[in-house]
Amino acid sequence: SLVGRIAQLLAFLREALAVESLRVVAVCFGCQAVAVALGGRVARNPSGEFVYRRERLLLEEQTSLGGRLERRTELALLAAHGQQVVALPAGATRLASSRGSPNELYVIQGRILGCQAHPEFDPVHLTERITPALLASGVLPDQRAADEADASINAFTPPDDALVMRRVFRDWLGLTATEDRSSDEKAA
Repeated sequence: SLVGRIAQLLAFLREALAVESLRVVAVCFGCQAVAVALGGRVARNPSGEFVYRRERLLLEEQTSLGGRLERRTELALLAAHGQQVVALPAGATRLASSRGSPNELYVIQGRILGCQAHPEFDPVHLTERITPALLASGVLPDQRAADEADASINAFTPPDDALVMRRVFRDWLGLTATEDRSSDEKAA
């Protein structure tokens, strides 16, 4: 059952995250799963809406993440989620919030980085692959809602903070530019 598989995932995460030398980047469902595994809480978006748009993340004052975010007050990233982390685990520090999620970006023990948004997505991926899936599953109720979501997503123009966050992730994990094989990093 799905509930059984989620329980197995959470048990695996608790065991893996107990390894103190492990550095982790957890995105969207991963960020939610890590939070729950370590004692946080996830719930449906309080607004009841499925967040599917460009989100403006407001950075907390202390957020620098290795210097990549110094002197920045916000980031614009694509978001797609029906649930979110509503309570961080003990010892977690919120780094950013948004209209759609109070805990968009957080860090735990200086080695686990959670991100609710999707810096790995680009507008083409969302409109060609995610929108049809959301329509088919009923998450987006009709074509008009899908068209509105796509218009918002396609209005997403540079500066593309997704590249900045991908570099933050790479730095967080201790990867060098040659170890990062993403086409976006090569193009940047």
